[in-house]
Amino acid sequence: MPATLITIHFSHFCEKARWALDRAGVRYDERAYLPGLHQLGTRSRGGRSVPLLVTPHGVLKQSTDIVKHADMRAPREKKLYPDNDALRAEVEAFIADLDKHLGPASRLVAYHHMLERPAALARLAGRAMTPVERWTFRAALPMLNKPMRRFMRIDEASAARSVDTVKRTFDDVSARLRDGRKYLFGDRFGAADIAFASLASPSLLPPGHPHFASDMRDVPAELVPMIEELRASDAGKFVARMYAEERG
Repeated sequence: MPATLITIHFSHFCEKARWALDRAGVRYDERAYLPGLHQLGTRSRGGRSVPLLVTPHGVLKQSTDIVKHADMRAPREKKLYPDNDALRAEVEAFIADLDKHLGPASRLVAYHHMLERPAALARLAGRAMTPVERWTFRAALPMLNKPMRRFMRIDEASAARSVDTVKRTFDDVSARLRDGRKYLFGDRFGAADIAFASLASPSLLPPGHPHFASDMRDVPAELVPMIEELRASDAGKFVARMYAEERG
């Protein structure tokens, strides 16, 4: 019996979990919701946020736990974490830092600039939605704007701090890649690559993303320079390559 993955369509944390399960060959059924409505799928299972994975053995409520679940069930050639204990510890620390800093920061910057542009946001983030879902999402955004800003503490100051966090993370990853390595840790694609590419995606809109459109026509003018700068960095090029070569 396949697991059930509860998601918000375009959530980058959900993309991280989804990509890991896909890569590991773990079967699952996805139930995707619009923001707010996702609690219809999570509350009855003891959770509030997404992604949430319901398995025959229990419920996993964090994206990194889902990545580890996928790794445990992957055949050897598709394992997501290194065998070496020291290297695995480095990968786990790297992902924990992304979960704490890059993930929230990239989301906050995107929402700060896009919440008041419901039509544009629906086009950018609604690639995998049905027409009815896109219409509903667009119609609901004006009502969600203030509650989301309040709940996520989105304002000019927090957006500026988040931009700094995103750029600093990209600088760190670019520095790691300057020795010519193909992947972030070790000699094969794995959990660290999935985590960085997924959590960076709201700041890049990479081609090949299953839920984000990649063209810039709906991006606010004030965001375009940042996206272009990040896309041109070694880290940004790495994300583009991961989506082109590894996402499938």
